[in-house]
Amino acid sequence: KKFNELKKLKSKSLPHAIIDLHTQSSTIEGLKALNIFFKDNYRKYQYLKIIHGKGLHNNKEISPMRNLVRKFLLNNPLVLAFTPAQNNDGGDGVTYVLIKK
Repeated sequence: KKFNELKKLKSKSLPHAIIDLHTQSSTIEGLKALNIFFKDNYRKYQYLKIIHGKGLHNNKEISPMRNLVRKFLLNNPLVLAFTPAQNNDGGDGVTYVLIKK
C-alpha cells in the first residue's frame, strides 16, 4: 500500500521533503548534499522527492547524478523503496523515496 502511495506522491499530495540536486556543481557535491540531508532529516519525513535531472545537458544524454542517487538509495538501510516520478512531476529526472519510520 505504501509503495502504491509513493508512486502517486504528487497526485496524493502526501507530506514530503524535496531535495534538488540538479543545481549542484558536481555529482560528488550532490551526493554529499544527499548524505547530509538523510542524516539530518530522515526521521522527519516518510516520503522524499529527489530532483536529479534527466541528463539532457550531458553530452551522452545520460544522468550520472540519477545513477549515483539510485545506487546510494539501493545501499541505504533507511530506504524501503524508490521509484521514478510521475511524468507530470519530472519523470525519470526525479525519484520518489519511501523512508523507514
